[in-house]
Amino acid sequence: MRTRRVRVRRRRSGRLLWVMSALMLLTALALHLWVPKVSDPVREETLSPASAVTTMPPESEQRVTQEIEFPALERFLIQFGVYDSLDNARVEAARYVERGAAGYLLYDGRYRVIGAAYESREEADSVAGRLKEEEGIECYVYETGAGAVKLRVTAAPEQIDALVNAENALREQSLAFGNLAYQLDSGEIDEAQACIEISRCVQAITLARQSLLEVAGEKVNQVAQDLMDMMEKAEENLSKLSSFQEQTRLDLSSKIKYNYIEILEQHRGYLESLSV
Repeated sequence: MRTRRVRVRRRRSGRLLWVMSALMLLTALALHLWVPKVSDPVREETLSPASAVTTMPPESEQRVTQEIEFPALERFLIQFGVYDSLDNARVEAARYVERGAAGYLLYDGRYRVIGAAYESREEADSVAGRLKEEEGIECYVYETGAGAVKLRVTAAPEQIDALVNAENALREQSLAFGNLAYQLDSGEIDEAQACIEISRCVQAITLARQSLLEVAGEKVNQVAQDLMDMMEKAEENLSKLSSFQEQTRLDLSSKIKYNYIEILEQHRGYLESLSV
């Protein structure tokens, strides 16, 4: 009886070991098949698109190289006299300011006393002729201006557009501002209407300058900075002029002509600096 019990116990132990070995082998095989490999192609596909999106620069940082052109600026000035002495030029200028002229002193080695500025030579010649014939004032037409400037600019497209628009706004609004003096002289508008129109010119220049400032970024190049400085100076001077209510027609006309010529001279200097 004892021997029989020993034999039965040995058979069960052998079967149990065999079953356990088989289970361990199947478990190891299953684990081997389930664990993902590092080179799993599914992971590469999901990471690649995400990486491409995050490294792509924003649209505002896209830069292009484009050629732009600032058109020529030509104006024709009514000149009353030319002097070597600044004091003599000031005395002469004061005589014409009382009549509604600009009394602007343009220095180019000598002092030129300027009364007004016109967009075309025909208009300037006509005014000079009337002054000589009707008032006996000896005057001449003096041409000033700067040639067209072509620039090759590398920047974001919106920055280039803002630069071109700002220069064009200064050009157009200064001309509109200058024409107010002649509308005053002819009686087309009165002093109050002129001040309203001056404010509109200032607003248009300010809007164009601010648009350029917003897209210029932290590092503003010299071309844009000089233009914005010139526009800001024009805004400051014209704003003072529009807010001064107690002024006669001749006084306001004189100040408009003076500031118009001042803007023209600054604009001319700006274009000439770009062509060097």
